[in-house]
Order: sequence, then structure tokens, then C-alpha cells
Amino acid sequence: MPIEIRSATPAALADLTALLVAQLRDHGNDLAGSAMAGAAAGMLQRPRHGQFRLAGEGGRAVGFAALSYLWTLARGGRAAWLNELFVVPERRGAGIGDALLAAALTAAAAAGARAVDTASAATLGGGCACGAVRSVSAAAPFSAPG
Repeated sequence: MPIEIRSATPAALADLTALLVAQLRDHGNDLAGSAMAGAAAGMLQRPRHGQFRLAGEGGRAVGFAALSYLWTLARGGRAAWLNELFVVPERRGAGIGDALLAAALTAAAAAGARAVDTASAATLGGGCACGAVRSVSAAAPFSAPG
């Protein structure tokens, strides 16, 4: 079944919240689902603060990437932080994370980000980017470490 990567809209809030809850629970974060929904809704309503890319398969949300924007002197202006990158466990290893990452980098470049910073490690395939901070040009291809 083909994967569709799209920009998330407020209509996707329930799907985003379910994915956020799944991801953060995997990492021991017990923030209330309503707080996660509020944070996601805030970003959806204020695209200057960030944006989501949502992966769907057969009408079901199977992953997402979340970008937050900031202004930083170290990057010479607008930059992005890849806050979250998550794929549901049963669909990992199918290239969905790679597709989400590529879509996030494209979105960041289109939004004027000079770089995208993220935490990354060999556990990228585990559904979460975590570890040492990495930075890539928003206009350049990304190569995962490892």
C-alpha cells in the first residue's frame, strides 16, 4: 500500500495526538494527552512556530514529523528543530521514517530555515531520534549517522 506524506492540518489533530501519545509513552513521558493535543493544536494554528508532516497508509495515520522554528545567531537566522519523528512499531523498517525526514527537510527549506537541528543516533529506526545533536542544511540531503 502506498505511503502518503502530507502537511498536517487542524483536521488531523486527533491522529497527531494519538501518535504523540504513543511515541511519548514509549519514552516514559506521562504528559496528559490533553496537554499534547493542546500543544499540537497550537502549532497547527501558528505555522510560524512550526509544522507537522503526517504519514498515512490506507487512510490510517502511521507516523509523523514535527518541526519547530526558531531564530538563532549560530545559524544566521531562521532554523528548525526536528522535535519528533515517529513511526508506529508495526510499520518501522518500511522507509516511512526516511520519507518523513525528507519531507520535513523540504518543508523547513521552503519555510526559510537555514538549517535543521535534530538529535540523532543509531536508534533512528526505533521510531525516535535521540542522542547527540546533529545539524544539516535544510537544502542539502540528509544522511543518517550509523
